[in-house]
Amino acid sequence: MAIITTCCCCFNIRTGSIITGIYTTVLAGIYVLITISSLVANSSSEAGVLIPLVIQLLLYVGLLIVSIILIYAALKDNGGLFIPWLVMMPIYIILQLISIIILIFFVGIGSWVAVLNIILFILFTIFNIYCYLCVLSQYQELRAGRGTVEYYRQLSAAQGRPVVVTTTTSSTQKA
Repeated sequence: MAIITTCCCCFNIRTGSIITGIYTTVLAGIYVLITISSLVANSSSEAGVLIPLVIQLLLYVGLLIVSIILIYAALKDNGGLFIPWLVMMPIYIILQLISIIILIFFVGIGSWVAVLNIILFILFTIFNIYCYLCVLSQYQELRAGRGTVEYYRQLSAAQGRPVVVTTTTSSTQKA
């Protein structure tokens, strides 16, 4: 049984999974660019500075790749391809939580900027957990034989609602 049945109170979890894939792709892409610029700026630094940046870069590139795979998986209703994202995202969330702890203990909350950073980190972590639950729910639905494009079309028709389902076409027909 799915943990949640709608995403953001108005989308089905299939559409929510696609939106989550787009969100994490953009997020990871931005972080890849930021990390690369940090590596370039610190290229003459010691290994103690460069090694964490390289690890960060690898994490963000991995998140970027699995996020693109998630979008494809959600569009094609391929539950097996959800697994890389479902494995990678908890790692990212745990690292976010560690970052929050580091910010609190090492940077402190002495200024409003530090407090704002901590609040933003916490909000992003909560949002990422919600996104994870949405994708996990879609994965569970697909494993149970529900959650496909056709399933949501039939569900909307049965409820008398207009059908709004994200889909792709694999071939075009000529007239």
